[in-house]
Formats: sequence, C-alpha cells, structure tokens
Amino acid sequence: MKTKKATAKKGINTEYLVIGGIAVAAIGIALLNKDKPIEVVDQDPTETQPAVIPQTPATVTLNQTLVLKKGSKGNEVRRLQALLGVTVDGDFGTITETALKAKKGVTQITLAAYATTATVNAAALKIGDKVMANLSAGTKVMSTIKLANGDIASTGKYATTFDYGSEIGKIVAVSAPTKSNYVVEYSGWFTAYVTTYYWVNATDVKKI
Repeated sequence: MKTKKATAKKGINTEYLVIGGIAVAAIGIALLNKDKPIEVVDQDPTETQPAVIPQTPATVTLNQTLVLKKGSKGNEVRRLQALLGVTVDGDFGTITETALKAKKGVTQITLAAYATTATVNAAALKIGDKVMANLSAGTKVMSTIKLANGDIASTGKYATTFDYGSEIGKIVAVSAPTKSNYVVEYSGWFTAYVTTYYWVNATDVKKI
C-alpha cells in the first residue's frame, strides 16, 4: 500500500506583514503632514534678553577760574574750544589761541571771564572815520578824561545826546581789545577854541 506524502501548507509570514503595515502608516502620516503649516511659537524676548541697565555719565567739574592759555590741556580747554567753535581735543594750541584772539581780543582767559568779556566788534570802524548818530531816539555820549600816558578814557558820566543823523565827529581812538567803543573828536563850532572828546558805543554810530 502506498502512503501519500503530506504536503505542507505555506503559511503567511507575519513578520513581513508587520513591517509592511508600519511602512504604509508612515507614508500616510507623511502625506497628511505634507501641507500642514509649521507652527511657530512666539517667544517673549524678555525671557531671553538680559535687562540693559543705563549707565549714568560721570559728572565733570570744571575749574572756572583756571587761566587757559597756549600749552594748557584738559577738560577746561575742551569747554573753551567748544565755545569758540574749533576742534575739541583738550589741547590749547595755535588754532585755539587765534580763535580766542579773534573773538575776545585776548590770548588767555578763564571760563568765568569768557562769559563776561565782550566779543570783539568785527565791524569796527577805523581811526579817522567820521561818524553820525545812528539811533532814532538819539545817540548818548559820555564825557572823557585824558590819562597820564596820553590815552583817553570814559569818565562813565553822561555828556550829551546827538539827534539821529547829526554828525558827531572823527574817530581818534578805538577801545581795545574788543573795539566796542570809540573816542570821537567833536566837530562843533567851538572846537577852534576847545577840543572836546566823547566816548560812544560803536553800535550807536554810523560812518558818514
């Protein structure tokens, strides 16, 4: 009698099914997320940026009575240069000296004196120019005194008033260093007998 050989059934390999299922799931997830926008979470900058603490600038105390001249250096010179409108480098050199002479008529000064010293009159008239009163209300002049060295100075006392447009006389001296005042030799009718000089503000007269 012949015995039939049993034929083994080929079963399904479960390992392949698991791997295949994972691959399909991964593809599906990728397709679902393809067009999904990326979510951006706002971050409070105060959480990551360190706080900035403003620094208070150091206070610089200036010596208002320090005499500033060529060769001087320091913060006082820097302040003077700023007032003069020249390069601020804290070094008093030729440029600073020239600017100071042009503006205040001196070559050395303190910061305190700078504030009270008159500025040089750049439009000052010359000795020999004839002038007339240039104020609508009249130009007031001061009396003068002749000093021992021959200079003529103001007494500080009121002398008279010249009507607008009237001739006062000829400039015989210009005040130094600011050129802000003139000594004028009066051209009146009695000058043949007495020479009279008046002290007048440069801004109050006009060249004829």
